Amino acid sequence: YSEVGDLSQATAYYRRAIATAERLGPARAVLAAGPLSNLGNALIARGELAEARRTLARAQVLAEQARDGALYATILYNLGNISRDEGRIDEAFALHQQSLAMREQGGDVDGQSQNLVELGKIERTRGRMTEAGALLERALALATGAGLPAAVARAQ
Repeated sequence: YSEVGDLSQATAYYRRAIATAERLGPARAVLAAGPLSNLGNALIARGELAEARRTLARAQVLAEQARDGALYATILYNLGNISRDEGRIDEAFALHQQSLAMREQGGDVDGQSQNLVELGKIERTRGRMTEAGALLERALALATGAGLPAAVARAQ
């Protein structure tokens, strides 16, 4: 539902997945981290930034407990987007840099490209066109080298 833009249905299913994970007990509660992250992303898309931030904070704690670096990096990415949408540009930049570093460490090329695009957008917002261009060129080179057409399109 999220992929086709039906955010009401997507959030309903994410909430069901979270409730199911939580019913499994404290030892399995970390299973809610992924659905919480997805719910946070859907809430961002719906413009519900305060609830998205609270949801992602819960996901962040669980991802850290689960030692899931890839998910943690995605959560930082989403938190960076919230900060950007709230106009907290320096905070957004720092969160995207943290996420990028984790994705570089984990070898997530698509994720790295996403972060670089967001960092480029932030630099453009700051009026730093040379820096923005360099970040976007880096994103494009990564995506092209890895053969990721969707990432290439984002970078372009």
